[in-house]
This record gives sequence, C-alpha cells and structure tokens, in this order.
Amino acid sequence: MTRYHDLVFNNKLYSGRRRYFTQYVEKYPLPNPESTISKEVIQIVKQLNEATDFKVITKLEEYLEIKVAEAFGVAPIFNLD
Repeated sequence: MTRYHDLVFNNKLYSGRRRYFTQYVEKYPLPNPESTISKEVIQIVKQLNEATDFKVITKLEEYLEIKVAEAFGVAPIFNLD
C-alpha cells in the first residue's frame, strides 16, 4: 500500500514520511475478502502473529508480499528500503 499511497496521494512531509489521513486511507482499494487469495493472506498473517523464529518470519513475509501483490494484480516488491 505504500507504493499505492505514493502514486495516488504524493504528499510526503519534508522528512520523507507519509501522511495517512482518513480521507486517503478510506480510498485504498481492497480485494474481495471472500476470494481464495484473500483467505490465504489472512492465514499468512495469522501465522506471522504466532511466529517467533526469524527465518520462519522472513519466509512468511516474502510469501505474504507475493500473495498481496497477486490479490491486487501487481508485481511483488522485495526491496522495501
């Protein structure tokens, strides 16, 4: 959503931080929560909430990035720096 926010709203503060006003966030697109991909995303997030091993967390985060990108029909981003 960071990429979407930057493309659509383009109003970073002088420090490079984003403003997350309600009027922006309420316009974010959401995939159908009943879709197979959305259900997979929900399961991955649940696993992340319970994970404690760094390697497991890293793999789940990568898989989550792929599934969220798939849900929105965009390419995943792996370098988020």
